[in-house]
Amino acid sequence: MIDALALVLASDVGSGPVPTPNELEAAADVQYGAEGSSAFTILVGGGSDLDGADYAQGIAEYSWFVAEGLGLGLYASGIGVWQPVEDAAGGGVGLDIRWHFLREATWSVYGELGCGVQFTNNEVPAGTSDTNFAPWAGVGVRHQLDGGTSLMLGVQWFHQSNARTDEQNPGRDSIGAYVGLSWSL
Repeated sequence: MIDALALVLASDVGSGPVPTPNELEAAADVQYGAEGSSAFTILVGGGSDLDGADYAQGIAEYSWFVAEGLGLGLYASGIGVWQPVEDAAGGGVGLDIRWHFLREATWSVYGELGCGVQFTNNEVPAGTSDTNFAPWAGVGVRHQLDGGTSLMLGVQWFHQSNARTDEQNPGRDSIGAYVGLSWSL
């Protein structure tokens, strides 16, 4: 009986050296943000309008990198808003774009823009609407923890308003921060 493994190992399949297990593992890891790759990210954070209203938010996002370091994302969010008149809770969906404009092997700096729609059980701000548009912009850093997991930290401007779909539209601008994990897919 012929040992197939011995036959394969004894054959000359190439002129180069046989890669080590560490080299094979490194080659299998795709750099975060490589064109055509994707990521799943979970973020939690919050902020304040510095005028008596605060929010906390959780986001789950799927991103696809359409170019090197440029990701388009689809996200779902849950939000809690503590405001002077009546607190609110709810959720929503949205789209974003995140550009990792400074990229190194284990870290990156990025800018981001996004907009979603939120539905809450009470009006946000109070006296307006329970359906709001929520555009935001921010900057952040990503640090790779291991081959496929990265830590994300960011700060952002966050806006909530009904985009004049109701009689009253005072809107609310907040400054916030978040932390999260992102997994390369």
